[in-house]
Amino acid sequence: MTDAKRDSALPVAAELSVHADEHAAPSEVVAEQGPPPADFAQRPASGVDVTPGEGLSAEQVTAMTGGDAEAADANVELQEAQGLDTGAHG
Repeated sequence: MTDAKRDSALPVAAELSVHADEHAAPSEVVAEQGPPPADFAQRPASGVDVTPGEGLSAEQVTAMTGGDAEAADANVELQEAQGLDTGAHG
């Protein structure tokens, strides 16, 4: 670098470099269920008996997806591709 270029170059101020904000308050994002749709009470039930805390059987999933077993299989494949535990054994 020539003296002329060195004289015209802006000085580097190390204290102005980008740093993580060490004093920022940690924020925790909590997902919450929103309000139900306006027509929720008028919607028909799915007709699938579900025991809380247990996984759904293949028949229950098929009934809930409208009998489209291919869509249910595609969803399981997508979840497995994302590394999610689908509980599907087969």
